[in-house]
Amino acid sequence: MNKERVFSDRLNLLDSKLDKILEILTADKQPVAELAADPHPWLTTMLAYEGKDEVDDNAELTTFLGIDPEDTPWCAAMVTSCLKACGKPALGLRARDYVDYGEEGDGSIGNIAVWRSHIGIVCDEEGSIIGGNVSNMVKRSPPAGSEKDWFRNFLGFRKVI
Repeated sequence: MNKERVFSDRLNLLDSKLDKILEILTADKQPVAELAADPHPWLTTMLAYEGKDEVDDNAELTTFLGIDPEDTPWCAAMVTSCLKACGKPALGLRARDYVDYGEEGDGSIGNIAVWRSHIGIVCDEEGSIIGGNVSNMVKRSPPAGSEKDWFRNFLGFRKVI
């Protein structure tokens, strides 16, 4: 994925969210219902950080995560922070903490994908996973199952409830 596409996707996502927020703030009724229209706000939050690097964007990531990503493996901290940001139950700083989270998932968009030492969120119809600490940044990975040792280390998909 090239940087121009990532930037363009992020800009389009932020534009649509800003329009919705402005509409909600200027409306007289039901702002909570409007905000709740996003079926996967934890994924939307993660996507807003796509491309953020643990070195170049350290201050911003440290503030969001509550840890310094240069000093700590932070894939689970990223998922935890995204869940907390939208009021969902969140667990700890280890990927394995999420092995029994929520309900069993099916790999659909918004599901959490858990491996022995990594965690991310399914972010598209192709099954790509976005997560923190992927090449030291928030980044998409190929669809689950496309990597050679995927099955050996994969623990399951979890549905956020």
